Amino acid sequence: MVARKVGELHLQFYASPAYLAARGTPRTLDDLAGHDCVVLTGTSPFGRDDASRARARLRARWLANDGFFAREAVRHGVGIGLLPAFLVQQDVLAGALVRVLPRWKAPTGGVFLVFPSGQHLPRKTVALRDHVVEALRVQLQARAGRVGEG
Repeated sequence: MVARKVGELHLQFYASPAYLAARGTPRTLDDLAGHDCVVLTGTSPFGRDDASRARARLRARWLANDGFFAREAVRHGVGIGLLPAFLVQQDVLAGALVRVLPRWKAPTGGVFLVFPSGQHLPRKTVALRDHVVEALRVQLQARAGRVGEG
């Protein structure tokens, strides 16, 4: 198998307007300790050196291993979630989610396309691979800086 990097994954904090109206809006990372959080497994708002402190500061009300589930939990007011910006773009534009701590930048991660290696791939596979790589690259670049910037 071959892994090809197609972009960067940008994580940001989001919450529903109803949650923020009921619980208030955190102003600093330390304020998150007083809030319920929806934590997507495998993500952390802190660098590797600070991972243990991150777990202590974030009160995970829900743990999710699926970004769509985490997004729905945040939309329904369960807590504040650290979510991929591209996943919540439509919710932010519709007013269903609000970016929290907008000046804070999370560490980014790579987005990879994994496909079979070898020189004898069917043309259909090569065409699909090339199309997906280009489409993801364009989508991730276009959305990375625009979602929830306010």
